[in-house]
Amino acid sequence: MGSKYEGSAEDVLALDTYVKFVRALDSVKNRIGAKNTVGDLSGAQFGTLEMLYHLGPLNQKDIGAKLLMSKSNMVTVIDKLEKKEFVKRQRSVEDRRVIFVHLTDKGKAQLEAVLPVHVAAISEEMNRLTPEEQREFGRLCRKLGRGN
Repeated sequence: MGSKYEGSAEDVLALDTYVKFVRALDSVKNRIGAKNTVGDLSGAQFGTLEMLYHLGPLNQKDIGAKLLMSKSNMVTVIDKLEKKEFVKRQRSVEDRRVIFVHLTDKGKAQLEAVLPVHVAAISEEMNRLTPEEQREFGRLCRKLGRGN
């Protein structure tokens, strides 16, 4: 279904490409989500655990920035993870305003339990593209994401 927007050819192409991109992303996310690959974790909770697993302790501000989340939403996500004993907060000794979030052993075990299933679902979806197409798609997404 093409757009009925009657702008310049450049604008119509941009709009059409954007709509295809958003629909494809939503479709892939829905198919992966339907497989319940991360259990009872929200996407933000899973992303936080994964980030801490790979990068080590981070402050709340940095986690929020990497997940593109507001400070208040990030606090809620971390509160829920802390309640499940998946993370713990610790104030910086150098700057008491900074709070670092650490992955607990329980959080590490939870992530290690769901990560292979989640990666398999992502791989299944992305394997619709050849390896070369995946590399090119990744390059294009990075270019678009960086704004240059």
